[in-house]
This record gives sequence, structure tokens and C-alpha cells, in this order.
Amino acid sequence: MKFEYDNLFNPNRIRQTTIGGRKLLQESLSDHSRIVFSSSFRRLQQKAQVFSLEKNPFVRSRMTHSIEVADYGKDIATQIAQKLISTKELNLEEAATFVQIVENACLMHDIGNPPFGHFGEKAIQKWFKDNWEETFKKSFSPSSPIDERYVNEKNRFENLINDFLEFDGNPQGFRIVTRILGKPFEVDRKGLNLTYQQLYCALKYVRVANGKEGNGPTKKAGYFNSEQDVVDEIKKAYNIDGELTRYPLTYLMEVADDIAYCLSDMEDGIEKDILTNEKFREHFMKEWVNYNNQENVPLPIVSELANKKDKEIYFYFKTTLARELIKLAADTFLERKESIMNGKANELFEVLKGEHLDQTIVKRIKDAQGILQCLRNVSKKYLFRSHEAENKEIAGYYIISSLMERYSTLLKLSEEKFSNLVEALEKPKAAKGLDVEWRIFHTLPEKYVRLYEEDKNTHSNDRVWEWFCRAHLIVDYISGMTDDYSLKIYNLFNGIALV
Repeated sequence: MKFEYDNLFNPNRIRQTTIGGRKLLQESLSDHSRIVFSSSFRRLQQKAQVFSLEKNPFVRSRMTHSIEVADYGKDIATQIAQKLISTKELNLEEAATFVQIVENACLMHDIGNPPFGHFGEKAIQKWFKDNWEETFKKSFSPSSPIDERYVNEKNRFENLINDFLEFDGNPQGFRIVTRILGKPFEVDRKGLNLTYQQLYCALKYVRVANGKEGNGPTKKAGYFNSEQDVVDEIKKAYNIDGELTRYPLTYLMEVADDIAYCLSDMEDGIEKDILTNEKFREHFMKEWVNYNNQENVPLPIVSELANKKDKEIYFYFKTTLARELIKLAADTFLERKESIMNGKANELFEVLKGEHLDQTIVKRIKDAQGILQCLRNVSKKYLFRSHEAENKEIAGYYIISSLMERYSTLLKLSEEKFSNLVEALEKPKAAKGLDVEWRIFHTLPEKYVRLYEEDKNTHSNDRVWEWFCRAHLIVDYISGMTDDYSLKIYNLFNGIALV
């Protein structure tokens, strides 16, 4: 689909709001309230950005990181919107909505991250890779013929299992805002029931979990098979017949996140004395020279870095670079309109072959690419490899792996026995003979169980779909935990401490 600035907006929702008469901006502000007042957003305050289970309040959590990303995103979008007002490509309300959509997307961009971040993701992926087939096979009722039937159902399941083999915070976040956060009394749950424009902007990646890795917007899965119906609704709302392309404003959310984590992770490392200001300068200058093939290519912010006193070094670098990158992001978005609006760009800061851009912009983009890459290199070598970061990541990986193994008890049950556990919420006798299984099951919040029932009932008498919904039930619960809560449940299941 080819977007223009004036057709970005669609303030409708899958379930139409009962409050009538709201204008475009009011609908987007309603989305903002739905996000920041949600329980999943609040949990981000106890999920790590880099350093898990951190006691120092200065060091960023996923929540403070998300707020900073939103601030960068809002600044970038405001500069673009002001330009579009001056050229009469957007009116005042459209421009304000343009900015609000970006800010909202930034606030919720990490809402699906599991405990311990990427190591939590890896633990879930690895558990399913190693165990899904054996666990699925054990779920067949002992009284049913297993061989031929199992082979047929395994073949059907191999597409759906990609939701877990490619588990990631991005599609889980989309699942949270479109499914999990629904009101408990709703018959047909729509999550936060955000506007189509906001849902579309939330899709950082635009392919379903299918095991087919691509580039840029298709590098990872952006949504699970369980939410294919929601994506179909978005496509219908925007009259998209073919493949889904990235929503233009998503590029702004992505670049705001890149700027934030490259700058903030380093500041956290300095606060924790993993790096000093002087060591940061030394490591960064070395990376800059290596990036430029052993030539110290002059660049004002890099040249001036060498002249700053120790305590001024990082503060000066961060504030100056952030200001320059925000301006560059706005200028690049406007300059690369064709590639951005038709979804052909992989990311904002790049120059595609055959793309005709102002050479000043090209030079600024290449400089930005170099600086951000050098920052990433310093983080990888000196922050992420610190014992403090790595030891907690190892612990986090095994905490999540262990929780998956404990809850797999429920995935090995036949559909009939698992139904008995669900029934036992109202009729305790239904769990007779399932004493241990009941106690594990009863740790699951009832709202997750009710969502499982709702999803399961969309394909009644389909055992493949039922097991798929059951697996999502377990992963929804574990990935929704905070870092400290997952440690508590791990201690409980391993007899270390009572919760």
C-alpha cells in the first residue's frame, strides 16, 4: 500500500466505542490513556532494561526506558508535524494526532517483553524447540489410538508451533494489547481495543510467525498466528489486498528506541561503575577509528569529545548527540518520503540503492550509522559482558527455563484432564486424582484461564487448536511476570522459599 500523510489515520476500533462524537485527536488520546493505565505497562517498572533485579533507582527499568523512548519519539514527530503543517499537508488536528500515535507506540513498544528480556525470550524458544513434540505427544488420551492420529495432528500443528519457536516480545506485546488486557466480562475480548492506526503502528515487524526470516520489517515475527484475525481486520480497515507493509510512523518509533537504548544503556553502565567517563571516551574513540578503517575521521561531536573534562564527557556527548539524531530523524523521514510511505525502507537511517537523496542528508545518515554502531559495540564488549550483567542473564535464563518445565506438567495432560482442572474452578471434585496438577494449575490467574477458554471455543472439538491455546496460556502467564516475581515462583517450585 502507498501511504500519503493524510491517509495515515483511521480512528475506528474493532469494537466501536460507546462514546460518540469524539474527534480524531481525542481517539488517539484515549489510546494513550488505555496504554498507561494498563497493568502490563505498570509491570514494566519491575522488568529490566539491561540490569535485572536492580536496586539502584537511577538505573533504567523497561518503564523508564519506554518513557524516554516516547520523549524522543514525540520530539521527532513534532518536528515533522510542524513541517507538514507549514506545507499544508496536515491540518492542526491531524498533526497533533500524528505526534500522539508515535508517542503511544513508543510507550508500548516493550510491553510484551518477558522477565529477563532477551534471555527470557531465548529460554521460551529453546524449551519449545527441545520439548514441544514429546510434550504434545504425551497429551494424547491413553484410551485413543496414537500413531496415525498423532502423525496427522503433528503435521497440522507444525505451523502453529512457530508462535513459540519464534517467541519474542514484539508479537507478545501485540497479543497483550489485542487479547490479554480485555475486560474480564467481555464476551469477545479485544484487549485494549485500540484504534486501527495505533494497532498498525505497533507492528514493528509485519510478518506472522512462520519460520521464514527476512530483512528489515520481516526480519522477525511481528505477530502470532493467534492474532492473525486482528491483522486481517487492520488490512481490511486500510483496504490492503496484498502483503502487509510497515506503517510509516513505525519507523519513528523504531529510531526513537535505537537512540534511547544506545545512549541510556551506556549511562547506566557509568552509574554502576562498570565504565568511567574516561573509559567510555577511550573505548568509543577506538571503535570510531576501527569503524573508519583506522582513520580518525573528523566529526564535531567526536572531535570535541576528546577535549572534555572527565565528569563532562558523557553528559555532553549524550545531550549533544540526542539533539542531533532527533533532528536528523525528522529530516530523514521527510527526505525519504517515497521509501517510507511505500514500506520499502528497512529502517530510517539507511540509503537504499537507487534512492535519490540530498547528499548532505546522506552524509549525516552515514555519520549517524557509524556513531550508533560504535555505541552498540562498546555496550556489547564492556557492558553486556560485565559479570554483573551476564550472571543475572544466566540466572534469568534458567529461571524461565525451569518455570517452563514445571508448567509443562499441564501441557502433558490430555484435553479431558485439563478440562477437569478448568471445571474444578467451580466444582472442586472435578480435579479428583489430579492433586499436584491442580496446585500448579491454580497458580495461573483466572483471567488467563478465561482467555484460554474463549480462544479454545473459537475452534470447538479441535484438539490441535486446544493444545495451542493451552501453550499460549502458559506462555502468557510466564512472560507477563516481572523479574522479581518470576524469581519468587521459581523459588516456590524448587522448594527454596514459600511465597
